[in-house]
Amino acid sequence: VANPNSTRHSEVESQVFDPLERAKIPFGVYLTRYPESADNVRAMKDELPDDGMIIVAGGDGTAKQLAEVAISKKDLTLGFFPGGSFNDAAYSHMDRGDTICDLIKAPTIEVYPLSVEMEIGEERRSELALSYLTLGMTALVAAGFDAVSSRKQMTQMSQRKSDHTYLPSQTF
Repeated sequence: VANPNSTRHSEVESQVFDPLERAKIPFGVYLTRYPESADNVRAMKDELPDDGMIIVAGGDGTAKQLAEVAISKKDLTLGFFPGGSFNDAAYSHMDRGDTICDLIKAPTIEVYPLSVEMEIGEERRSELALSYLTLGMTALVAAGFDAVSSRKQMTQMSQRKSDHTYLPSQTF
């Protein structure tokens, strides 16, 4: 699955399609085609197989779409290959120097869905969250808050009036 509107889509052919052809690994190409995520998810649920391996050669937005599709499928193995502006999903499961062939040979990782409930204005919705893939990065960034200057800045920011409403976190 590739997103033709991704910032790095031009690299997908040379980094994904060409190496798979050279390795004589059969594959098909599915290009997302709608600007709205929900429309792509609906189309992929109808058009992608219920089992086998599907690799996203795109960014986190495309990865999130395919993860939503995979929940409704029977026995789908997902792979994430960086091809977008933000590639946390891919780099959570592979090293930066890995090729598409490395990804195909990698052991599978079981992933369980995690959803986040959001309230945006009057609208309240539940979304699949790929953010758990990047908890390690979040912990690394959070470690920077140990510094006195960071804590001071965070305290000042928290004292400002905010128009955001935060929902209490829940474990599912």
